[in-house]
Amino acid sequence: MHFQPGKLMIGGGIWWPEKPVLNQLRSLIDAEAEEFLKIIKNPAISNFYHWDCDTLKKMPKPYDASNPMAEYLKMKEYIMIADLDEAYFDCDPTGWKKWQPICTASSPCTIFLTMFLISISAEWGCIEKKCVSLHLFLMQTL
Repeated sequence: MHFQPGKLMIGGGIWWPEKPVLNQLRSLIDAEAEEFLKIIKNPAISNFYHWDCDTLKKMPKPYDASNPMAEYLKMKEYIMIADLDEAYFDCDPTGWKKWQPICTASSPCTIFLTMFLISISAEWGCIEKKCVSLHLFLMQTL
């Protein structure tokens, strides 16, 4: 969650992964393209979220420019943002019910990306050593 005058948002994903992690994420997205697209094109996600990522100008090695996943393989991070109106955060004690569906909508994408990180961090033994730099924006506990 991010609160700033004129900019309220909820986001989820992986922010600034280290190069080895980013390369493996790209490999996963390329290998599991159908599953990834099914998740991110689902209206439960696409109606609320948009990508907010820095991207490369050219395709990263070893991918070909004609790869149908080029848009996603050029990303340097994988962050989805839902921009919200101030009305979502009023003082009503039940106000959280307005943004709960937006938070839970991103769960499939966050799970897709983070399950991969859990598997490589166990393999590398890196989470405690901070070898995998990741920033998860969304607590999925609502």
